Amino acid sequence: MPEEELKRYSPEEVLQKIQDEIPQWKYEDGYICREINTKNWKETIMLFNAIAYLAESLWYHSGCRTRF
Repeated sequence: MPEEELKRYSPEEVLQKIQDEIPQWKYEDGYICREINTKNWKETIMLFNAIAYLAESLWYHSGCRTRF
């Protein structure tokens, strides 16, 4: 089966899709970002580990910043 070619979106298309479909996210310096505030350090680590697990299962290794 031939591989399907992925669509490459322009920065303007990315901004429009974010505004229309995921307004809690933002497009910054070429990255799609979201800030999530947690109650405490333990909740922060649990969330970070869940995101890391999902990213690893998809073989996706993104940049990530964590602070509390």
